[in-house]
This record gives sequence, C-alpha cells and structure tokens, in this order.
Amino acid sequence: NRKEATFSMKRSAVVDLVFLDPTESDASVINPILDVEAASACSFKGLSGMNSDRSYGLDKRTYDDSMLNVLAMSTGFAANVGLTRWATINSAIAGKRGYIKKTDPSKMNDVDTLSMTEALTPFGTTSDDSMRVAMTFIQTSKHSMRVNKGRPLLITNGADEALPYLSSNTFSFKAAFDGVVKEATDDYIIIEYKSKSGAVPAEKPYDFIDLREKIKKNSDGGYFEVLKLSPCVKKGQKIKAGQILAYDKLAYSNEFSTGDNLAYNVGPLAKLAILVTDEGFEDSAIIDDDLSEMMASDIVILKDLFLEKGSNVYSMVKKGQPVQEGDPLIIFQNAFDAEDANALIKNLSADQDEINEIGRVTLKSKVTGIVQDIKMYRTVELNELSPSLKKIFKEYESNIDKTKSVMNKYHINTATYDSSSKLDATGKLKKAEGKVLIEFYLKYHDKMGVGDKLVYYAALKGVVKGIFPKGQEPYTDRRPKEKIRTFLTASSIS
Repeated sequence: NRKEATFSMKRSAVVDLVFLDPTESDASVINPILDVEAASACSFKGLSGMNSDRSYGLDKRTYDDSMLNVLAMSTGFAANVGLTRWATINSAIAGKRGYIKKTDPSKMNDVDTLSMTEALTPFGTTSDDSMRVAMTFIQTSKHSMRVNKGRPLLITNGADEALPYLSSNTFSFKAAFDGVVKEATDDYIIIEYKSKSGAVPAEKPYDFIDLREKIKKNSDGGYFEVLKLSPCVKKGQKIKAGQILAYDKLAYSNEFSTGDNLAYNVGPLAKLAILVTDEGFEDSAIIDDDLSEMMASDIVILKDLFLEKGSNVYSMVKKGQPVQEGDPLIIFQNAFDAEDANALIKNLSADQDEINEIGRVTLKSKVTGIVQDIKMYRTVELNELSPSLKKIFKEYESNIDKTKSVMNKYHINTATYDSSSKLDATGKLKKAEGKVLIEFYLKYHDKMGVGDKLVYYAALKGVVKGIFPKGQEPYTDRRPKEKIRTFLTASSIS
C-alpha cells in the first residue's frame, strides 16, 4: 500500500550541472591543434577536485619526474601555472581505469614525452627555456588561426602529418570502418560501411559528411570562422578504416609532406630580416602588403533578431548576397496588438512611402562582405506566422527537409542537423516565446594590419606597427628580386 511519490526535475538540470563543472568550457573551432589539446587537458580541478587556487602550492604546480611520459611540460605561464596540464601524444596510461605504466626513460621518444603542440615545434621544445615553451603552447594551440596562405613546416618530426589522424572529424573526416562511397554530391557524401565478408557494422552502418560551408564559433574571440570540408574520394570508391575522406584545405595540405600525406598548415613561408631598427623594435613588427594578405582570414560576425510571430517582413537579404556597411539586412514592421492595425500595415505594404511613416524598422550590416549564412528558429507553429514570415520559413525549412530525407533514408541521426520544426523556448530561444529568431552571419575579409599580433615561429612574436609602402619593400643586394616581408628584432632571438 506504499504511496508512489512524484518528482519533477528542472528541464535544464543536466546542462546546468555541466556549466558548473570548472573543467568544462566552450569548445572553440579555430585550429586542429586546439581540437587535440582540448581532449588531452587534465587538472586537479573538477566536481570532486580542489577548486580553490589556495589549494595549489608548489607541490601541485611544479613538474615532477613522475609526470614523464604521462604529462607534457607545457602549462600556463601566468597565475594559472600548473593548474592545467596536457597529456603527451602517447601517454603511458593503460586502460579506462587510468593505470600508469612504468616506462624506461631511455626508450622514450617524441610521442612519449611531448604534447602535440610541443611536437609541432621541432628543436624549440628541447632548446627554449620553460617560459618560452609555455608561451609557444598558448600562442600556437589556443590563438593561432587558419590563414589564406598557410603552409606545412619545412623541418618536421612528422607530428604535422599525424595531426589530421589524431584530431576529431571537425577538420579531417576519417572512415570509422572499411566501406564504400555510396553517394557523393556537392553538399554531402554518404559512406556505407561493409567488411570484406559483406557484413555491415550494426553500431554504424552509414556515415554522413557535410560538405557545405559551416559557421563555427571561436568562443574566446566573440566571432565565427568558416569551415568547409573538401572531398578526396569519389562515388563508388572503396575506403579503408581510418582513411581521410574529406578535409579543410586551410588547415591541411600535402605541399611539403611525404607522398600524398596531409600535413598541418602552420603558417605562410616568408623571408624576414633579423635586425634592430625603429621599424621592428622590441615587441613591434612591420610587414609588407603581400604578407598582410597571406595572413588574412575570413571572419564571420553575427547579427540576430527576435521577431513577433505576426511581424510583417518587407525585404530580407539572401544567403551569398554581397552587402556594404550600412545596407539593410531585413526591413520589417513589428506586430501590433490590434488586428485592425496589422491589417492596415498589410494593406499599405505596397506603398513604400507610407510604410516609412508607419514604423518601418531596418536592421543594418556593420561590415562590408557577404551574407555567409542565415539560420532561423521558431517557437510557434508555421500557420501562426504572418504570411510574409511563413513564406520565408517554408522556403528555409524545405531545403533542410530535403537533406534530412536523404539522412533518414540511411538511418543517419539528424538530431544535430538544422531544425525545421517548432522548438521549445529554452537556451538561446529563452526570450523567443511566441517569437522567431533570425541569425545573419556576415563574412568579411580581414587582412593582417596594424595592432594584430604576428607569431614568427614558436614564441617569437610582434605586434604589427606598420606596413611597408607598396613598391618600397626591402631586399638584399644578393637577391634583389626577393622581398623581405618583415623585420624580426634581434633581441627576440636572444
């Protein structure tokens, strides 16, 4: 006769607990090195750890001999030194329980002792002082961006060729099993996994590779970057487990690697002069216009807008449309409570002069570039929207449904794909109850300029103070046709 108790749990309870965990952070998609290092970070902090900085004395922060072949030497170099460390590439940890294997130090090599970032800095890690190694780690893994003319290292231990295989599928998509390319279009690739006997793995019979340009967030910088995977397989081609099927060409290339192997594009190759002048003094640098373009990136910023479900939209930009600074992205009229007022606005919609006098609202672009993407979300049913909003959403969602139908055909999970239905007013839609959210992603070409930080290699850096005038780039008498693209101060080398 026991009475059954009913318990209710807050909808966001699990997500709230994740946000409270000090070891959790927003994942930035900025370069493949950060992708690898984020997965290998470890700390005494956490839900059951020591979460007070006062708990970390020298015994916790310092590097101990017992960490060799388990943790790399890199750590933060400010007040956070020693709080977080990173595992080596081939850390001596056995099994899921985390037992540490005893290893003979004389038999260790690069992958046993170095993190991925350290391995990408041949000679630097073993020659620099510890402070410079730490600075190299932070600048290379956390801050470096994919640029227009990035190239692989000329001198390497092979870490740059291992990186596309050790990272997630974000920048280089790998086959989970042996199989065949079932479908290949400009927008996606469908992979069918089969063993030599023809058996299909029950846990994952198919894979979906999205080849569209995608907007990825850089959480620390407050901006977004464009990521596009380019295919390296064709329809009907047989594939092997672990084979790279598509990759981001800004992140990887095979220009200097062995055979057809992909290697990480760490940055442009440029000729520089090491000397002390007022053009490159202490932590300042000067570059030429060509290097400025080599170091350019396409940056995406977000302009979003919440609209009432009854709002009338008179015009809106399309995906891929060029825009100038100050151009309207959307022109709309807010919904009124009175039905008669809404009807009046609708009837006057053909007369632009009168609309100007009746509260037309314009959302303008802050940059000159193109509309990289438009994403839309609604917390109401489609038939509740105004006729103009309904038309916009139907066109947008029909394209999503076409791709989802292909994914459903092969029983591929569509949960993380774009939404084409009514959503709950939670998360970023918390303020969108009875409304719609329209996000405009605007891309512009950002050349390296005054005030930007240039890292020459490892921890050698300079903040750009000027650009050589076109045609006045320096050169040497020995090779007058080769431009010297930047000056590096001699004190940095010291």
